[in-house]
Amino acid sequence: MFLPIHAAGIYNADGSVSVSLADIAVSSYTPSLSALLNNSQKKEKKSAFKLLAVIQPNAPGANPLPGTNEELKALQKYAPASLIHILRGPDATTAMVLSRVEECSWIHLACHGVQNESDPMKSGLLLQDGQLNLSTIIQK
Repeated sequence: MFLPIHAAGIYNADGSVSVSLADIAVSSYTPSLSALLNNSQKKEKKSAFKLLAVIQPNAPGANPLPGTNEELKALQKYAPASLIHILRGPDATTAMVLSRVEECSWIHLACHGVQNESDPMKSGLLLQDGQLNLSTIIQK
C-alpha cells in the first residue's frame, strides 16, 4: 500500500512520528490552476506568488512522460510568465530544484516519483541528475 507524500515522515519503531512533513510544510490540493491563482491573488500581494514548475519529460533511466509539456502549456495559459520559474529537462537538476524551492510559494512537479517502502524518507523525485530524496526536500 502506498501513502501520499503528505504522510511522509521519520517514524519510530513504536509507530510514533518523530518528524513529519506536516511539521514543516503544508500540502494543499486544488481542483484547477485558476482556482489557485484567484485565491492566491486575493490573500497575498500579487508579487508574493511565485510558481516553480519542474518539468522532467525524460529523466535518465525512467520511461518518458510526454504529458509534462502539455502540463506546462496549461500552467502558462493561466499564470503570467513573470510568476512562473520553469526548470525543464536538463535544467531540472537536484541542485537547481532545491535552490528554487526556497524562492517559490508553490511548486508544480511533472516528473516521476519513486517510493521506498522500507525507508520512506528515501522516496523522492527523479530528476535530470538523479533522485532528489524526500529527506533532502524536508531539510529545506
